[in-house]
Amino acid sequence: MYDDTAEILKLSIDAQKSVKESIDKNQDKVIKELQKNQQVLKSGLEDIAIMNVLPELPASIETTKLPIDYKPTMMDNVDGKPEKKSPYKSNIDKGFTPDEMQKLID
Repeated sequence: MYDDTAEILKLSIDAQKSVKESIDKNQDKVIKELQKNQQVLKSGLEDIAIMNVLPELPASIETTKLPIDYKPTMMDNVDGKPEKKSPYKSNIDKGFTPDEMQKLID
């Protein structure tokens, strides 16, 4: 009598096992997605918290007016004329000889 019951219930038990496996797979996927979303939310909340801690920037930046005849010292040579070029040329400007190139490669 018990042998017949085991055979009858075997189909039901197998179906329950496959349903449980399917649920477990889907549950694992959902848990992974929830953990990922939780990390994104946590980092977003941390960013908001940092922004709340930072001091607010002033509404407008004050500018200083310069005199009309102001000319920066670094532009002393700029009068609409081409700047005089230095007669000095470095080895890089001149280029390297084939022997010097070989020394650099070796």
